[in-house]
Amino acid sequence: MVAEAARHSPFLLRLVQLRELPTAGTGKKAALQAALHHARAPWIVCTDADCRFGPDWLSSYAAVVTTDAEARFISGPVLLTGPATAWQQLMGLEFAGLVGVGAAGIGSQNPTMCNGANLAYRREAFAAVQGFAGNEHLASGDDEFLLHKLHAAFPGSIRFLKHPAALVSTAAPATLAALLRQRVRWASKWRHYQHPASQQLALLVLGPTWRYSRI
Repeated sequence: MVAEAARHSPFLLRLVQLRELPTAGTGKKAALQAALHHARAPWIVCTDADCRFGPDWLSSYAAVVTTDAEARFISGPVLLTGPATAWQQLMGLEFAGLVGVGAAGIGSQNPTMCNGANLAYRREAFAAVQGFAGNEHLASGDDEFLLHKLHAAFPGSIRFLKHPAALVSTAAPATLAALLRQRVRWASKWRHYQHPASQQLALLVLGPTWRYSRI
């Protein structure tokens, strides 16, 4: 799909194959590192393969990076989508609450959580904090570990992009088992966090999931 899109894209679109890079490793962090190796623009914008976004998604980021010289990391909103069932609506509301908690933390200059499905950061800032060094062995955390590193190195440089055009949507987990696996993966990072607030929020991530399993 990417190769086909690249043939018709009005801008440069490049598919980087990890198997062609013998030292690249595997997983999302390895993919991001490989992309960063080729990137030349000052800002990196990230999403996931299962996400959808509108035509003005990148423009919404551009409006911030071209006017806010102090910004080093920008977190964007993520929306869960799925059938109009009570289960899906419950998950959607709970997930929206997590996004709101992350936005509130950033707004109060105490950033704790974000979502790798929708974020951006300065390439030079990523290099300054040595990127994923120290947590590259963990499958998750390409988003929040970097958030914490950049906040420590550049206080006051984290932003939340609260613009409708910045919204990214992704399908909700289809089953309770899939939801549990997702949340356990997210919360498994808690022991590696450096400050109590983030450790406590890991319990917030797992708490509603445990309640779902009791319904």
